[in-house]
Amino acid sequence: MNKIKKCEFCNNSYPIKSNKGSEQRFCSDNCRNQFHSYGRKYVSILIANGKIDFKSIKEQVDNYL
Repeated sequence: MNKIKKCEFCNNSYPIKSNKGSEQRFCSDNCRNQFHSYGRKYVSILIANGKIDFKSIKEQVDNYL
């Protein structure tokens, strides 16, 4: 029996595929791509408005990895 999950982008319900290694977060490739696109745009807006600088972003990402 498939479990049902909500897509992190569109909030639609979808059955989780059990054949993938990492946990499925999106109902489709389109939603996954749109999610990452919005994230890139948002970070660009923050940088353009002086809310954050790239050095800070790089440090945070490097510390996370």
